[in-house]
Amino acid sequence: MSQATVLLADDEETLRNNLAEVLNDEGFDVIACPDGTDAVRALRDHSVDAIVTDLRMPGVSGMDLID
Repeated sequence: MSQATVLLADDEETLRNNLAEVLNDEGFDVIACPDGTDAVRALRDHSVDAIVTDLRMPGVSGMDLID
């Protein structure tokens, strides 16, 4: 069985990196993006099982990303 893939979008680098590390340690494949715009691009290229996002980011907001 393949690992679940999580898309992580957060413009705060330290938080994004720490959360990505925790998720990786728990066995998830993580696609970490520094903003909503990059996250939208990642969604076009990858199938994900879950999205963890900051709500307020430059460009595309977390709510827009979820929509």
